[in-house]
Amino acid sequence: ATQGPMLHTVGDFWDMVWQERSSIIVMVTKLKENNEKCEPYWPQPRDKTEEVKEEDEDQEGEKNGRRQEEEGEMRQFGRFLMKVKNSQERDGFIITDLEIQLLSERRAVRHYWFSSWPDHHVPECIVSLLRLVEDVEMHRKSLKSPPSSEPITGP
Repeated sequence: ATQGPMLHTVGDFWDMVWQERSSIIVMVTKLKENNEKCEPYWPQPRDKTEEVKEEDEDQEGEKNGRRQEEEGEMRQFGRFLMKVKNSQERDGFIITDLEIQLLSERRAVRHYWFSSWPDHHVPECIVSLLRLVEDVEMHRKSLKSPPSSEPITGP
């Protein structure tokens, strides 16, 4: 488990993911809650632009400098290059398949984002949360002997 990265710790977050050979990340909060902000630490597909804008409405000036990624477009986070391989919206959460690259080595990482868990409260719809847990577990079991099959949860 980890906190959501801030602007100056995004590179450290991906260093940890790489070092631990994590192939699953589960985020269970919004990008902004109670004036606290988690930096968008993964590439956002273009069709998710509206969700990110809703999360970050009062950061318009900063948002104008950040562009949304097309599926397959490379973006740098710390010392890593990343691209969105696929993104799909499910009932209550979003699954984004990423390819993370350091030098010539590439790894697949699946990012789950359950954004409807309000800060200091419980989710309104438990069914979506249970589906998320089920999907994460099915994906974890489908991986071929990963060095670290435990998901990173955060923030």
